[in-house]
Amino acid sequence: MVSSLDRHVIAFGVNPLGSAILDPLLVRWSDQEDAGDWTPTATNTSGGQVLSGGKSILGAIKARQEFLIFTETSIHTMRFAGAPFVYRFAVVSENITTIGAKSAISIGDVVYFMGDKGFYAYRGAIERIPCTVLDYVFSAIDRTQFGKVFAASNLDNSEVTWFYPTTSTDIDRYVTFNHLEQ
Repeated sequence: MVSSLDRHVIAFGVNPLGSAILDPLLVRWSDQEDAGDWTPTATNTSGGQVLSGGKSILGAIKARQEFLIFTETSIHTMRFAGAPFVYRFAVVSENITTIGAKSAISIGDVVYFMGDKGFYAYRGAIERIPCTVLDYVFSAIDRTQFGKVFAASNLDNSEVTWFYPTTSTDIDRYVTFNHLEQ
């Protein structure tokens, strides 16, 4: 991803500097003025951080002034802090996370996402979205196909829709949430 606020290229679940072995919890960013410079020095802003929860990064999404990073057990924020640390990381949720890399969507100042047991919104804190069809959705979803779930928005109708597979390996259902009407 690219941080348009501070002009860093950010990579999630990458190898440490000088290693060919992948660290699935490592977040690295390039120098602010050189997207090809990933080596931290005293004169640049490149760097990295290993996240504290989970085994791997499932996905990341831009929020209003930060990034949300999802692991299989937690959600972290990554916020530009400036020198000398460049980014600050914080855990905002444990035991609630996204169902898959594409099941989160950012609309305005809110990130909506589908978890493995419900629907959520992030507005600086994680909030559960009340859902009258929750049992219908989660009793039918194919839990071996979570990676296929994806979110889309219909801005004209203030809607977020999640597409998901049931007993087949193809997406065959969807659920829609109107974020203005709740």
